[in-house]
Amino acid sequence: MIKLSDSQRTLNRMSRIIKALLLISKIENDQYLKQDTIGSIELMDEVLEEIEERLTEKNITLHKYFYDDYTITQCNRTLLFTMMTNLINNAIKYNKDGGSIDIYTRVKDGRFQIEIKDSGIGIDKTDITGIFDRFKRLNKNKADGYGLGLPLVKTIAGCHKIEVLVDSTSNVGTEFTLRF
Repeated sequence: MIKLSDSQRTLNRMSRIIKALLLISKIENDQYLKQDTIGSIELMDEVLEEIEERLTEKNITLHKYFYDDYTITQCNRTLLFTMMTNLINNAIKYNKDGGSIDIYTRVKDGRFQIEIKDSGIGIDKTDITGIFDRFKRLNKNKADGYGLGLPLVKTIAGCHKIEVLVDSTSNVGTEFTLRF
């Protein structure tokens, strides 16, 4: 019975990997329509509602600083939701118990941006350049994940002409900035 259970887990893991790779491939080949319009604050509120329970489970405090709203046009709402959910889930997953996440929506240097800052384990400066590489996992101690989340974020952002910036310090936290 144990072998059957192990086989099922392996099959489920492989299925998730294949689905993620297919999603990346479809995005890269422009197989998603971009006909939606959504406000940035509306998008963020939908994502935060979805992940609220995970914040509570890990005792993480969320601060919302929604200073400016931005209407995102000619976009794919589902893909943007996936991108933001992935970034915030990472901020939860790699955060410290009792940590915090700050989310900003604002215009800075003439461009609208969304910033997601966490108080988590951070990323070593030497590893930042490789975080968007497929199958590259920096934290081998985390059992979940396959190294496809951030490549998916980068692919979705590229599809929407969104610039992704990363700043991080080990044992201090990470900040992802999405510039529209």
